[in-house]
Amino acid sequence: MKKQTFLTKHLRLHLLKISALILFSTMLITPLSAQEIPYTPFPKGNIAWQIWGLDGWFYPLPYVLNIDTTLVTIDNVVYNKVFFDKSEFQEQINVGGIREENKKVYLCVPELGEHLIYDFGLAIGDTLFNTLNADINFDHYGEFIHVFFQKSSEETIRVYYVVKDKGFKMLGNGEIRNTLIVNEYLSYDPEEGYVFMGSWEWVEGLGTLNGRGGFLATINVAFFYNTDFDLGCICQNSTLLYSNANYMCSLCGGSQINENLQQQITLYPNPTSGELRITNYELRITSIEIYDIYGKKQCVENNNEKTEEYQLFDISHLQPGFYFVKITTEAGIIVEKIIKK
Repeated sequence: MKKQTFLTKHLRLHLLKISALILFSTMLITPLSAQEIPYTPFPKGNIAWQIWGLDGWFYPLPYVLNIDTTLVTIDNVVYNKVFFDKSEFQEQINVGGIREENKKVYLCVPELGEHLIYDFGLAIGDTLFNTLNADINFDHYGEFIHVFFQKSSEETIRVYYVVKDKGFKMLGNGEIRNTLIVNEYLSYDPEEGYVFMGSWEWVEGLGTLNGRGGFLATINVAFFYNTDFDLGCICQNSTLLYSNANYMCSLCGGSQINENLQQQITLYPNPTSGELRITNYELRITSIEIYDIYGKKQCVENNNEKTEEYQLFDISHLQPGFYFVKITTEAGIIVEKIIKK
């Protein structure tokens, strides 16, 4: 009986030790991987999206979509002014106004009312329907002709989005933003139903970085005399937040954030328990910085004199969780997400 009691106590003590170990491991990982980043509201001005495209004659067609600090009143509701600007020398073309409430971003177009174009409070599996269409017309030389909006009824809704996943992204200024990964569905013909068009990132405070680009990307936009278009860059208060290496950014100065250098930069192993090898091939790296998911810099190394084909970076001192590696090169900046085990 005493032997059985001793074994029982020994087993309980062993189970307690295992439980404590599991709890300790959870405490190490949870603060970095499960805790949410604070929400970033949509800007109330001094931000611009530069979009580039090509028409049938292959003229470059840059235009700029702006949110201004100017307030406009539409149907007795106050909004921040939204307008297009082909260049700094061209007259502004007003679109309407924008406001945000409870993580919902609304665009109001005069005579068409208010339309929900983003909802960053959606959960995985939730749906957002497009309720506004826009025709943006240019001439053959890239000059605006007009911008025309129309409502989508329940019978004519052509686009909807379903939240697939959640994540986060590091911007060029070191900020970390929450993101929603959404699937886009488009109806070419009411009789054929909806067709899957791809997965996009919705970034808090910015809108969509891929797809059609710009925060109007959730609106069904048709570009006439334009065969291809994409987001070039986003600038707020003279700070470059995002740029696409395929296009020139003329909105603000600063280093070009190049998201297409992944083929020339390799990080491995990922996940890693401590050693991170960065292979740069023929591209010279000038600095390497590592940030946690809250945007706090954890370590940095300046490599102005180094020309090796690969470099070893020790992060064994970091707590387990997600991190961002910001690599500055002679050709631009890239940001990669890694996991520290």
